[in-house]
Amino acid sequence: MFKKNLIAMALPLMLAAAGAQATNLYDNEGTKIDFTGSIRLMMENSDSRDQYNPGKDSTQLKDQDSRFGFSFDHAFNQGQAHGIGYLEFGNDTQKGEGDFEMANRQGWAGFRMDGVGDLTFGRVTSPFDDMARSDFTYEYGGALGFGAYNGGFIGRTSGTGTGEDEFIARVSNTIRIMSADFNGFSFGGTYTMQTEQDDGDTGLQNAYTLAAFYNFGTDNLDMYVGAGYGYAHLDENGISLAQNESGSYTTVGNGSTYDGEDGTEQIWGLSGKLTHKPTNLSFAIDVGQIYLDNVVSGDVGYDGSQNADKALFYVGDTATVNLLGLGVKWAYDGDNSIYGGYYLKDGDDELYNWKEQKYVIGTDYYFTKNVVIWGEYAYINTESDKWIDVNNVKHDFATVGDDNRIAAGMRIYF
Repeated sequence: MFKKNLIAMALPLMLAAAGAQATNLYDNEGTKIDFTGSIRLMMENSDSRDQYNPGKDSTQLKDQDSRFGFSFDHAFNQGQAHGIGYLEFGNDTQKGEGDFEMANRQGWAGFRMDGVGDLTFGRVTSPFDDMARSDFTYEYGGALGFGAYNGGFIGRTSGTGTGEDEFIARVSNTIRIMSADFNGFSFGGTYTMQTEQDDGDTGLQNAYTLAAFYNFGTDNLDMYVGAGYGYAHLDENGISLAQNESGSYTTVGNGSTYDGEDGTEQIWGLSGKLTHKPTNLSFAIDVGQIYLDNVVSGDVGYDGSQNADKALFYVGDTATVNLLGLGVKWAYDGDNSIYGGYYLKDGDDELYNWKEQKYVIGTDYYFTKNVVIWGEYAYINTESDKWIDVNNVKHDFATVGDDNRIAAGMRIYF
């Protein structure tokens, strides 16, 4: 009882201060409870912010998904088996009091067998999410995902208001298997049962991911290769769009309607990383493709909102997006580093030949292992064919054009 009271009193202090990256709250008779998390803030200047939000400042203080979590581990069978669990919550610390909401990031439970692996179920992260290696950045990098940099153009597993792809990242109602490390080789996968579907959103059915990893090396080199695949069946019931003669849509639920057939989304990816130990210089590459069939796609605003002048459209035939990520990083004086990358997402004519290229350079500095500051510059170029509205007028998508972004951020891990 005395230790429980100490924990209750200490918890508010740990929420406000940076301690170890995993603070032990309880350890007794084989049961451990750890507390962990991070505060993530950044200041960003963007050319496009004025474009999407006329009259607003181009500089903004933003939260990068600050979060905290609790991990649970109970050992049994002479310590070889474990009951495990994790709860993680996140929030946007820069929202006003009336708009503040606590997001459910992860929540799972399961079993671990030493030397064999984990079996967990709940809201989990996919092993596919760990495969990519070219993204050394804090904000602007990455290629093996669906969403565009400003909120989304391609990919549609979470409803028509976003381009994020959930089933290859964090996803609910899912069973996850991850093996232990066998001489550098490991593998895992997820299977997602049907997710809830709100009006106007697309539900997942029978989605799954697979991933495999191999780490090996010599005295001078560390090497890594990874491969992954993901598939999702999409229940499009309840989605209706206003259609024009060109097959484009101007908004959701406006004018004549079209009820989309069930769709599919697929992605595959390969990744590799090479680190030269004497110089701490790393090179990484990610390649992959996305296939979209019978899905709703389109353009949304800078802040993720949908407006009448932002086009949404139905992809009736299979569309392909080529993905490429190239990254380089030099670590010096411990964890401090200078890094850069090139990231390409290139769609075919089913996606109006939409193409996004990002060039990123950045640096970070660790005061301690728990406190880091970083700075990045990104040049982002996006181009595509024009879309035609119901009055036969051609428009550029909102994301088309050049964008320069500069950001400085700080993270405190606890």
